[in-house]
Amino acid sequence: MADYTFKVENAKWHTDLQGNNIAINCTKNGQPMVHIPIDESNADYQEVKKMIDAKDITIGEADKIVS
Repeated sequence: MADYTFKVENAKWHTDLQGNNIAINCTKNGQPMVHIPIDESNADYQEVKKMIDAKDITIGEADKIVS
């Protein structure tokens, strides 16, 4: 595992009403319920993307939206 600036646990996709992945919800450095938007200019997303690409983390399925 590479050396990252923070630790991510319990990561799940967050989707919009159409089912598109728009963010990652996770525990970041022990802080639960962190919302990281999918945005290439976002430093946290860039770091998480490195983790995903290196297969150091996987992102779980999004919770179903109940209407």
